[in-house]
Amino acid sequence: MVEATDNFEFEKLAHDMALVRITKDAPSYQAGETAAEIIQELVFLAVTHTKNKQDPHITLRGIFRGITQALFALNKDMPQACVRLLQEIPHLADRLELDFATLMTWAMEGIASLSGSLGRDNCHKIRAKIDENFMGAGEIFEKLCAQNPQAQTPK
Repeated sequence: MVEATDNFEFEKLAHDMALVRITKDAPSYQAGETAAEIIQELVFLAVTHTKNKQDPHITLRGIFRGITQALFALNKDMPQACVRLLQEIPHLADRLELDFATLMTWAMEGIASLSGSLGRDNCHKIRAKIDENFMGAGEIFEKLCAQNPQAQTPK
């Protein structure tokens, strides 16, 4: 595993990119599509160019956290948006030649780290939507939410 020797600000970059490219007036489905495009662009470049200097786990988690924060600030449909982001994982796993399940967990960590801010209702809805689209992954998301010290675990 690569140690984090540099502190790349991918969370902030992802957040700012999303705020610039997604308008408050954009419908949630369109916001999700734009966020997915950012994920594809940013994750691939960030991981491939920093993998010897920063653990890809830190990079991926930060990018998903930053984009999720922006979507929440823009008052988008969080369950729909989060699932749309996670739908990019198979493509990223292929492009990065990394394990799908590992990348999925890292991405959900980024989202779940915001569980305190997202609130219990949103977390519950996100978990349900994840389960609809990725069998068994909702339970993992719930456990990740519970690990957050400010978590409001979905029930």
